[in-house]
Amino acid sequence: MKGRGEWASEAKRAKHNKTNKIYPLNRFPLCIDPQQQAVTWIKNTYADSQLSVKTLAQSDFMKHLELAIQFGNPFLFENVDEELDPMLDPVLEKNIVNENGGKVIQLGDKKITWDENFKLFFTSKLANPAYTPEVMGKVSLINYGVTLDGLANQLLNVVVKHERPDLEEQFKVLVQDMSENSQLIVKLEDSLLKELSDSTGDILENTELIATLDETKTKAVEIQGKLEEAQFTKTEIDKARNVYKPAASRGSILYFAASGLSTINSMYEISLDSFLTNFVTALGDAKRDVVLENRLKNLIDSCTRNTYDYTCTGIFEKHKMTFSFRLTCMVLQGEEKLDNAGLNLFLKGDTSLDACTEKRLAGSEWLSDAGWKDFVHSCTLSDKFVNMKKDFCR
Repeated sequence: MKGRGEWASEAKRAKHNKTNKIYPLNRFPLCIDPQQQAVTWIKNTYADSQLSVKTLAQSDFMKHLELAIQFGNPFLFENVDEELDPMLDPVLEKNIVNENGGKVIQLGDKKITWDENFKLFFTSKLANPAYTPEVMGKVSLINYGVTLDGLANQLLNVVVKHERPDLEEQFKVLVQDMSENSQLIVKLEDSLLKELSDSTGDILENTELIATLDETKTKAVEIQGKLEEAQFTKTEIDKARNVYKPAASRGSILYFAASGLSTINSMYEISLDSFLTNFVTALGDAKRDVVLENRLKNLIDSCTRNTYDYTCTGIFEKHKMTFSFRLTCMVLQGEEKLDNAGLNLFLKGDTSLDACTEKRLAGSEWLSDAGWKDFVHSCTLSDKFVNMKKDFCR
């Protein structure tokens, strides 16, 4: 918490810069959301706020959008492609004018009253959309695509909730309390700054303002103490939760191994929701054990087997071996047991553009030039391969 002198100096700077402040353009978000996590969050967050959900393909979306703007309700366009309807340009660019003491926006031949509480969201299922600069200049692009580590953190909540529901509930309540206390500190500082900037005369002689400052400081110190205590508790809970991290990490690897099959055939699409359903089922099917290490092993084995069987039911026979190889490599990489340099050589060969200058050995004539180059390069990957050339030719 700042002292009185710091607050006074900051207030004077705020008053001095008040007229020169430049406010950034607050653009509406367009979420790249292949796993539909943004859609789920938006619908859950604004479920009680009369959220309207439409697509740009529906003919009546403008009528519902106008009502949302007038009444200040949230509005969601889902399944957006790489182009936006030009009819939305006045809303995206916020062409708002003051008229008769209120704010209005021109939509076609109508003037619509603009409510400041109006919120607009766009979501796209496309994993890698190619938006034009014009579209990117009208919205704020937010990538909601899940990453390997990010999904592992989410699955950790799922595993802990299944194994230790009491611990997960305690963690959830703690995080919520910490968030509320952090926001309360920010509000206290903002309200005090506003009072300091709005005050007139000598700030240090304003007894009422000084009393408010002391009261705010007392509250801030109290809240900060709660935050420090909560942080200690959170650290202890994290230690107990992290025990289940191996199962969550394996689950993340399994999802990305299965979802990567779409590069082979676009028909092989797996949604995160269906994977989570299968993942929770696998947790329930895992063999019980009072020893935690054995229980973790059973969880990992059950999830791996269930995901493999579930995925193989939806792919062609000729691709099952490819999936098995990819899954094995990703699991070994996750456990740091895979020689990545050796794997790259096995899959791609020596990709350098330089010609092989090493003289061929007797007995290697049957190898092509590219094969000899790959072989020479493989001998440099490890000290174990120093004598491999002579042994191979012999």
